[in-house]
Amino acid sequence: MTDDLPIRAFAQEYADRVEIRFGNPIPVALVVDRNSINRLRWALQTGGAALGVVGDEWE
Repeated sequence: MTDDLPIRAFAQEYADRVEIRFGNPIPVALVVDRNSINRLRWALQTGGAALGVVGDEWE
């Protein structure tokens, strides 16, 4: 994944989840249940911290 990769998030309220699409024209999708969103956020923050990502980049 690179900084110029299109990323779009779509809330699917009827299914209580979020679909995150990466790329064009045929995107790859990551589907995250409501109960798992904070777990995904934690994993990204932990990995980012290990790489030295700091400051308001996570806010």
